Amino acid sequence: MKASELRQRLVIQNFITTRSPTGAIKKEWVNLYSLYCSFEPLSVKDVIAANTTNSKVTARAIIRYREGITSAMQVIYKGKTYSIEGNPLEDKDSGIEYLTLMLSITE
Repeated sequence: MKASELRQRLVIQNFITTRSPTGAIKKEWVNLYSLYCSFEPLSVKDVIAANTTNSKVTARAIIRYREGITSAMQVIYKGKTYSIEGNPLEDKDSGIEYLTLMLSITE
């Protein structure tokens, strides 16, 4: 994948639970990665096809390959929060060049 195709910036966040010194449990999203990506809202045709399978996917983001990204994480792009739907899809050739994240907007 050419670097020129990855022009936008997104943040991948992970949900963590910590305990304060007083014993209170704190749950929060923390920034894990700030990455360059190719971000594309789905076309109307893709959204209609996704709706027939009860999918909420509204966008896709392509990032360089990185281990450990799961559907339990979320993406922040231009101030909007997106859930990662399903497992990230690896590229078809080597499987280690890039990942495609299927995203749905979080309400």
